[in-house]
Amino acid sequence: AMHAANGEQITSIRAISSPDRTTWRLLQGALGYSIGDYDMSNAVTSPDETIWKNNQNKTSGVIFY
Repeated sequence: AMHAANGEQITSIRAISSPDRTTWRLLQGALGYSIGDYDMSNAVTSPDETIWKNNQNKTSGVIFY
């Protein structure tokens, strides 16, 4: 399964880690669906950070090209 909160989708980082929180932080307050909108609520808000915290260090093995 793919876990939510993998915003930094580069091949060298498959796990949900601190760069994903940085992605959320940079986009915080943005409206519309984006890579920092982990709960797909159409806005980058604090619940997205909660999802990141819950899934931190998890990996799905999905490879991004």
